[in-house]
Amino acid sequence: MAAYLESNGPLGLTVLADGTHLIPAGSDDAQPAQYLVAKATQAVFDTLRQTYEVIIIDTPPVGLFQDALILSRYAQETILVAREAKAPVAQIKRAIADLERSSAPALGIIFNDFSPRSASSVVGYRHEAAKYGYSYSEEKQAKAQSPVAAPRE
Repeated sequence: MAAYLESNGPLGLTVLADGTHLIPAGSDDAQPAQYLVAKATQAVFDTLRQTYEVIIIDTPPVGLFQDALILSRYAQETILVAREAKAPVAQIKRAIADLERSSAPALGIIFNDFSPRSASSVVGYRHEAAKYGYSYSEEKQAKAQSPVAAPRE
């Protein structure tokens, strides 16, 4: 492991109680993006890939700061996180379009603070039915996957 990935190294790596390794971010630098495009950052990510199976990069909002788009060059996959009923749909679409042009397009969206009742009456109804053990999607899948009856001979 590189010296900068040690607990007392310059990146401030912390080992959490569950064994997860955390490299905290943030500084009071007026131009933090300059570090994200530096050649040394590529070397850090190369070392991280050799050391860890899964690396999660949490960035500021993609629509407000360029950090997420810059860091997407080091990611294999991205997931967009948006707050339901707070993030404007136009902003989400723009963020998805921006990520589509990056080297790691968005695989999907996670909605924080999601309320099934506010999404649509169909989603709200299915959510309510699920509380009682009913699932309409599984029923449709079972029908779609059932074998076609063979002709009688």
